[in-house]
Amino acid sequence: MDSFASTKQTIIDAEKRKLSYQDVCQWWSSASGEIGGDYPQVLLDHDFVLRLILLFLSDRKPKRCLDLGAGSGRMAKILLDHFPDLHVTLVDFSANLLREAQSELQCYSKQTECVQADFFSAEFQPEPERYDCVVSALALHHGQGAAMYRDIYQKIEASLVKGGVFLCWDHVKGADMDLETINFEMWKNHIAEAEVKGDLLERMTASLVQDNPLTSFEYLNLLSACNFSAVDILWKKGNMILYVAIK
Repeated sequence: MDSFASTKQTIIDAEKRKLSYQDVCQWWSSASGEIGGDYPQVLLDHDFVLRLILLFLSDRKPKRCLDLGAGSGRMAKILLDHFPDLHVTLVDFSANLLREAQSELQCYSKQTECVQADFFSAEFQPEPERYDCVVSALALHHGQGAAMYRDIYQKIEASLVKGGVFLCWDHVKGADMDLETINFEMWKNHIAEAEVKGDLLERMTASLVQDNPLTSFEYLNLLSACNFSAVDILWKKGNMILYVAIK
């Protein structure tokens, strides 16, 4: 079987073993900071995407940020290092990861708040202040179905000041099976070339079994329906995307 056919079969097989949302939450609740430690090697155009996020926010100079699926605080630290007046609220449903985030961000203890919660069901609109930006990196893809994405997009829109921005760096689904296969082929080849430690097929299958991303068109259509004034794709490569919505 050639590589394309093999990847397609892996995707088909994984679809039959999709985890429930409860099972995904349980898996992540026990996760440690080792998760994501190799993201610079694993993620397509990792450093470029981070520079793009900082470039997009640079003129806005955000003061209050909400980080959804903050994990061990990697994204928060990058933002805090770049924007000295920023306060970040980190939300994650893993107590282990948030403890590591608090340790990692000790020097920013007065500028951070860690909240253990399921961001899909939690209310996070601050009163009377709202956020200048909401960010999420490799987290929202755990949503299951368009309704779940729509609900969190609505909460994000409500939590932002007028002109505030939502930036999401995440997985994206291909518009059909062949496009989905090509997306994963690109990711698989990238990981192989990066010589990332661990079993490539196991990593790929774990992503397929746990994650439920939408297509790029679905992301943008749902955001537009949630009253954002502008939505767009800043970057896409393979099975990964950085999209933005402005209130």
